[in-house]
Amino acid sequence: MAQGRKIPTWVTHFTHIDHLETVIRDGLLSDSRAHELDVLQTEVGEPRIKDRRRARAVPGSGGGTVADYVPFYFAPRSPMLYSISMGNVPTYGGGTGRLIYLLTTLERLQELGHHVMLTDRNAALGYAEYRKFDPADQIDDGFIDWPLMKAERWNNTLEEPQRMERRMAEALVHNRVDWEAVTGLGVKSKKLAEEVREILTRSSVREDFQIYVRPEWYF
Repeated sequence: MAQGRKIPTWVTHFTHIDHLETVIRDGLLSDSRAHELDVLQTEVGEPRIKDRRRARAVPGSGGGTVADYVPFYFAPRSPMLYSISMGNVPTYGGGTGRLIYLLTTLERLQELGHHVMLTDRNAALGYAEYRKFDPADQIDDGFIDWPLMKAERWNNTLEEPQRMERRMAEALVHNRVDWEAVTGLGVKSKKLAEEVREILTRSSVREDFQIYVRPEWYF
């Protein structure tokens, strides 16, 4: 497949900058675990979607529901980020300017012993398909819609009514992801990059840790 998976395969997770210090200290936690430990300071998720994720069982792997997994996505500018930018999340009205991307790769997660489950679309959907990640699997059989991940626009069309949900294909890690897995951070502005650098320095993260200013990853 000409436009298939690239190796290493980059994945992203966005969160509010308020959570960066706890992620460095405790790792990146699933929604269930973050609530259990009461470390969720700024909720940017859509409550109805989170409710569906708490009810949707994950077949195989570590079991549990989707909310028991840390989600990563294969492309920025997701439908969820768009919803936040439009002010459609009732629990959060702060826009996208203070959201940060945590960057890693499927290979890095595997190297650190994290077992990764892939979904072909938004994992909260009852008809989403699941597959355990195998580094030898090129995932080029259409399970992940790689051309759509490269597209700037992912709106549904009459010809392709499932583009939005396929853009939200996920890589799921049960319970927690080590901070060691994070290989870089993406931010919207130089100003936020400076704030992030201060947090990294305060948390004794190495000085050469990469911060990428990528306004094109945002709405």
